[in-house]
Amino acid sequence: MAPEILADWIIQGKSDFRLIDLRSEEEYAQYHIPGAENVPPATLADYGLLRNEKIVLYSDGGIHSAQAWFLLKAMGYHGVYMLRGGLDEWNEKVLFPQIPPSPTAEQSAAFEKMKEVSRFFGGSPASGTASAETPVVRSMPKMEPNATPAGPAVPAKKKKEGC
Repeated sequence: MAPEILADWIIQGKSDFRLIDLRSEEEYAQYHIPGAENVPPATLADYGLLRNEKIVLYSDGGIHSAQAWFLLKAMGYHGVYMLRGGLDEWNEKVLFPQIPPSPTAEQSAAFEKMKEVSRFFGGSPASGTASAETPVVRSMPKMEPNATPAGPAVPAKKKKEGC
């Protein structure tokens, strides 16, 4: 699954999937994709996933995701997907997109859209002004406990009243 598609699902507020972060607790605490659940690969088989759920797996570069994907497929899960390129590609495409040198009109339009997506997730798109010799310093968005990205407000469920 492309990072841009996952970002779109999150922005739209889709809730028909589970996003599983396979990295360590420390890495998860530093940064994770909003809505992700932290599940160590060793405990994935017993985590309580349903066979009819849509499950999206990710790790840093993808090797743990591939292993988890094979495990879940072997266990009979059908709706299992891997985030293409893992968190590395999420960072590159969603949090820190860059416009190519001498972009076409189509590339410029796509970059304008990704700038908005990047800001939604707390990222910082590169304007393309940095040269190859100037390293780009990227800082990951700050994670707050149980934080969700700023976006359309989701109404709180009303508590049931009465006996």
